[in-house]
Amino acid sequence: MHRLRPSMKLVFAAFAILLAGTTNAQTDISALEEAAIKAAVARVSPSTVRIDTVGGLEKVDKVLIGTGPTTGVVVDPDGYIVSSAFNFIQKPTSILVTLPDGTRTAAEIVARDHSRKVVLLKVESNQKLPVPAPVPRDEMVPGQWSIAVGRTFAAEYPGVSVGIVSAVDRIWGKALQTDCKVSPANYGGPLVDIQGRVYGILLPLSPQATTETAGAEWYDSGIGFCVPLVDIFDSLEELKSGKDLHAGLLGITIRGKNVLSDPAIVASVPAGTPAAEAGLKSGDKIVEINGQPVERHSELKQVLGPLYAGATVNMRLLRDGKSVNAKATLTDRIEPYDLPFLGVLPLRTAGDPNDEEESHPLVVRHVYASSPADTAGIEAGDRLISLDGTKLESAAAWRELVANRRPEDTVTVVLERDGKERTLELVLGRQPELIPAKLPVAITPNKDADKNKVADENKDTEKTDKEAAEAKLVKIQIAEHANECVALLPADFSNDVPHGVVIWLAAPGQADDQQLKKRWAAACAEHDLIVLAPRSENQRRWNPTEIEFIRKTIDKVIQDYNIDELRIVAHGHQGGASMGFLVAFRNRAIVRGVAAVDSVIPRRMVIRANDPVERLAFYFSRPKDSKLGEKIDSEIERLRKFKYPVTVNEETEEAYLDADAITALARWIDTLDRI
Repeated sequence: MHRLRPSMKLVFAAFAILLAGTTNAQTDISALEEAAIKAAVARVSPSTVRIDTVGGLEKVDKVLIGTGPTTGVVVDPDGYIVSSAFNFIQKPTSILVTLPDGTRTAAEIVARDHSRKVVLLKVESNQKLPVPAPVPRDEMVPGQWSIAVGRTFAAEYPGVSVGIVSAVDRIWGKALQTDCKVSPANYGGPLVDIQGRVYGILLPLSPQATTETAGAEWYDSGIGFCVPLVDIFDSLEELKSGKDLHAGLLGITIRGKNVLSDPAIVASVPAGTPAAEAGLKSGDKIVEINGQPVERHSELKQVLGPLYAGATVNMRLLRDGKSVNAKATLTDRIEPYDLPFLGVLPLRTAGDPNDEEESHPLVVRHVYASSPADTAGIEAGDRLISLDGTKLESAAAWRELVANRRPEDTVTVVLERDGKERTLELVLGRQPELIPAKLPVAITPNKDADKNKVADENKDTEKTDKEAAEAKLVKIQIAEHANECVALLPADFSNDVPHGVVIWLAAPGQADDQQLKKRWAAACAEHDLIVLAPRSENQRRWNPTEIEFIRKTIDKVIQDYNIDELRIVAHGHQGGASMGFLVAFRNRAIVRGVAAVDSVIPRRMVIRANDPVERLAFYFSRPKDSKLGEKIDSEIERLRKFKYPVTVNEETEEAYLDADAITALARWIDTLDRI
């Protein structure tokens, strides 16, 4: 017969009391629960150590990280301890660990797990340290008791927060979620079950970002995470050897914008990536990874998420209706993607540009001077038919296939001119940064389109003869937000014409509807643009939490109007421009450009390399006498290292307000669908 642990005896005793019908059952159960929690904490307490760091930064993005002790958990009796990477981003000059017997000893960082955001420390000790028992993965079930333990406030007494396991396999398969209060007070400490076994190590995590501070903004919110201890044990020997671990990268981009519902169909496979070496191609549908079925993009991320660089994945793909097997070894780093350039702007057509069901062959609107297309002899009006033998029926198909090449690749283009086909060979170039001085008409008109007709549904604007010839200001209302927002429609707006969107983020307190209308009316009409102007609720500053509101206004405009999603740009001045960078980088699926006036990228923002599908371009309006001049120049070089095309326009301090500056910016936006 198996002997029950004390905590389990207490639980069974509680049920016995209930069955006996004791009048004080509720009181007794509460006492037993309290006793069980205390017993669980007592069991894990000897393995939970206090860590003091000395030196380094005290704050990162207003988050305290180095002003007090932190917590660690023993994982090997010979002095190995794990903690949250959050506790060490200040790069302390020394680390001191208080062992269970009260001894303080120096520690060193042995290795880091950059995927799961934990660090492994080593202390020298004459005693064998107690290692806690882990909870087996198959026993982690939502609804179970969970107890967050930290040793920061007092070395002799751990801090405790009680809750439940909210979910498992969160953060793309790497973490368990709890509603315990999780914060810097217990980052690095254990999350334990009612028996005192350890689920995992508490730390901040986020599904959208990968920095050590990502998720710290949720502290004490009821959304907390821990990395399972069993997973740490699986990689412990590698960490003990001093090897840093990194997330495994396949090197593909998936089609679509909805991670939760879109199938895992490959959009691009940059050269030199594990996916390219394994033979994956654009259009492949991934249906299985290492024996696990994959139906949606989210499931692909869930399967790949826990894997480290160096892991081998066996894939089953569907290609042209046939099953194909492929094998790849994941890497820890993908070289920044350098988007190749053919050198043309496609002629747009009336109707929905995002409708994948419609076929609109690529007719050349404009050829960039001295570009590969220009050098090879492609001309405006040519209809492009195929690339390297693959027939392409739309500009979107051309854009996707070119994205799978790289600069300096030689390609063969077949085109039609005056009813005759021609075959040209050209060498792809790199994305341009200069704006064409003049652009031809952008769209093939639809004879049935009424250019003076504006869709009236949900529009709060007077219908007068005078306004029919002017740009129109329309209120955009998001019921759950107090912020105000307007949209400026061009005078000749027609919902049959695809429009770009300029998300104008004015500096707080400087919003002016009439000035907006005066500045942008002509450019909106000439370049088929809608200006969306969400306002900060606070007249003194933008709040990062207002990104959600801004995203909802973008979604509203996309829902109500015919929007060309290749020409959605976040544009702002000073504090508004800083918000524009945040909006763009956190909404890569829909924003294609950032136009910043006299501003730099917010501190500590992590910039990842450009992407074949979620591509970004940047336009800096840099006043010659700007106090931020050197910082702006530094940011521009940083973006270029990540292979982003950056256009710079130097002006006087207030020149961005004049018509010439707006015209140049509008013309830059008009070129974002280039190939």
